[in-house]
Amino acid sequence: LNSNVSFIDRLKNVSSAINAALVSRHRLIISTSNPSKPEMKKLIDWTLGIKPGDFTIDEELIYSTIQLLPQQADSPLLFSFVRQNPSFQSLKKNYMQNLGILLSLATLLAIFTAWGLQKRILKALKMLTDYAQTVASGERETNFIPGQVREFNQLGLMLEDMVAKLDENSVYISKLFSSAKAPIINCDTTGVILDMNPAAASLIGIDDSKVWSETLNTYFPSRFNRTISDALHQVTIGNLTPVLELPVHLKNGEEKYFIWTFSPVRMESKDEADFILLQGLDVDESKKA
Repeated sequence: LNSNVSFIDRLKNVSSAINAALVSRHRLIISTSNPSKPEMKKLIDWTLGIKPGDFTIDEELIYSTIQLLPQQADSPLLFSFVRQNPSFQSLKKNYMQNLGILLSLATLLAIFTAWGLQKRILKALKMLTDYAQTVASGERETNFIPGQVREFNQLGLMLEDMVAKLDENSVYISKLFSSAKAPIINCDTTGVILDMNPAAASLIGIDDSKVWSETLNTYFPSRFNRTISDALHQVTIGNLTPVLELPVHLKNGEEKYFIWTFSPVRMESKDEADFILLQGLDVDESKKA
């Protein structure tokens, strides 16, 4: 038995086999591993059903058999062994190498694509942001320049349309304000004048561009300072619209009476007013009558 073990081990090494067995008269003499193992059992079952010299290729394995001592035809000794298919291994190796190369290329392509896409998005976002900042600073003559990202282009064009509509509304409101025949004064909640229409400026006798930082007390008689202060306070903290009969200092030094409506203007939905609009109605002739 020891001699057989040594003999089959040498045959296994020479043939570069994974498993090997000696079979005679359809009986197993000895094998290189436990016959009950699935790999070994598969080799033995295959050997018992073939003739000397047969071979079988099973995916990555090759099953072969060689007849030893062929002169003993009455009890032939068969050496069966299984080894790896070199062609399959080479194909597998090449496949793994190619797969590794493809995966590396795919990774590089994904990184490059992500980098390029990120660069395009950041560039388009910067163009959109620059345009928004330009519009916010008060420049209306500039136009949005489309980039390479369609979604940002759509946002830019929408923003451009919004700016155009805001400009139209602004021009419309400005024309209403400037063309009104009645005097209109715009001031903050403390009475500092922010703007007035040409009718009010002409009435007082000043250039409407020189009203900044002046207060209402400058153009109304000082005896009504407390009345104007109380009206401003009521408009600021409440939802009131005081209506006061107040005279205005004319450019010739005389006084002319108007009924002034103090209207609160809120830019956001909150209780306190952001600024106050004074609209005057000439009642001087009626008062004299």
